[in-house]
Amino acid sequence: MAHVAGESGASQQGSAAGSLTCPVCALEVPALEINTHLDTCLEKPSGVAAKKRRLSPEEEEGTSDCSHSPGKPLVFGGPNFPMFHKPAVSERVPQQTPSKAPFFSKRTEAKQEVNAISTCETPNPSGNKQKDVNLVEKLNGKPLADKMRPCTLEDYMGQNKVLGEDTMLRKLLQANDIPSFILWGPPGCGKTTLAHIVAKNANKSNTRFVTLSATSASTNDVREVIKQAQNELKLFKRKTILFVDEIHRFNKTQQDTFLPHVECGSITLIGATTENPSFQVNTALLSRCRVIVLEKLSVEAMEAILRRAVQSLGIQVLLENEEAECSSSDTSECQMYIEAKALTTLAHLCDGDARTGLNGLQLSVQSMLAAGPHSQTKGMLINEEHIKEGLQRSHILYDRAGLADPLALPQAVSTYQACHFIGMPECDVILAQCVIYLARAPKSIAAYSAYNKVKEHLKNYKGPLPPVPLHLRNAPTKLMKNLGYGKGYKYNPMYSEPVNQDYLPPEVKGIKFF
Repeated sequence: MAHVAGESGASQQGSAAGSLTCPVCALEVPALEINTHLDTCLEKPSGVAAKKRRLSPEEEEGTSDCSHSPGKPLVFGGPNFPMFHKPAVSERVPQQTPSKAPFFSKRTEAKQEVNAISTCETPNPSGNKQKDVNLVEKLNGKPLADKMRPCTLEDYMGQNKVLGEDTMLRKLLQANDIPSFILWGPPGCGKTTLAHIVAKNANKSNTRFVTLSATSASTNDVREVIKQAQNELKLFKRKTILFVDEIHRFNKTQQDTFLPHVECGSITLIGATTENPSFQVNTALLSRCRVIVLEKLSVEAMEAILRRAVQSLGIQVLLENEEAECSSSDTSECQMYIEAKALTTLAHLCDGDARTGLNGLQLSVQSMLAAGPHSQTKGMLINEEHIKEGLQRSHILYDRAGLADPLALPQAVSTYQACHFIGMPECDVILAQCVIYLARAPKSIAAYSAYNKVKEHLKNYKGPLPPVPLHLRNAPTKLMKNLGYGKGYKYNPMYSEPVNQDYLPPEVKGIKFF
């Protein structure tokens, strides 16, 4: 008898080991068919799978006291696992874009995904300030540069070489076929903004988008995101795009964490950096990602960005011959104006940095709001001087020794060192010798004048400052060679005669400073 009971217990244990309980409908399903059955249950309406669930005697007693609201499907108890619970249609919160709930998602991660796609500011088409939203309220909270991030490729200004109409990257983004790539460019050129556009497109295509900052994230955070991405891919066939801002802040060990998962396709990695990836990113990771080089924004692109921000704030742009209109109303809301020349000046001064330009515009507007409206026009006018005050810059001046006697500078330095070692009063003769030498030395301000010409040219230069020519740049890595660094450079000691090559950027070619 004991033998029979033992066999019966063994058979029951074997049958239980070969089946699993569905977390949606609580039915016993063979272990090999659990994934297919789970997909079928999740695709059914919210009440169908719940009705199939078998109730225990305790649950049947509990349901007898529950009240049922008309018009809603009757659900016999909740599922075993709350994360698989699908709310009724009437209970769902309307969203801007349809998406499925991420598997094992955390509250912080969901907040990151929402923030990644909800920072868009739609400008007012009429160009007038909305009455229900005060200008002060628009400027409070986040910086203007963060509020004005575009959400579509059509609103993305600049970078036509990379995101033009017929470029490969634009076609891939429009087709939602996003490869792993690294964005390299100066601050304020649109790296993070481009990642936000990718996030919005990913949300439409039911692709999960996660944002991490290398300045605060740890290796454990990266591994947790990769683990969630693997679960999403296995259960729901849902891809994950991981955006890592300032990826150069990760050390080599942390960067190695991405290698196997980028290679097998568990995640699509998008990195953003202001540093040269050849020196700051692992070679193995660099070979698995495309490097996209972003340049400084042009003056035309900066003016378009500033005009879009001005239109969103409800500030009216005045042309050269226009004047601010007087207002006879006694309302507390005052119309704000800005000169078109002021926007052009700001576009030139920000050196291709959209963040600097938008923040400078915000500071100028806030300073005018603090000063109050003009007594005659009942309005506020932002001119070129207010823009320059919002972008105060410090310039460092250097004194150069004359070229008429190059030994004058070493004489002065030697005198300083001798006085420091010997001390007073014994060094008085050395000081006298230096004074006599400098007084009798021929004078020249050629270097001083040439340097002032260079500074004056850079100060009055319109647009982003021109970069160093590519053929003069060092190319120690394969990436820099592929970008054209050092190509065509003529090394002077290799030639017996003077070398004829350009050393200035094409924008300032032909200008003589010395």
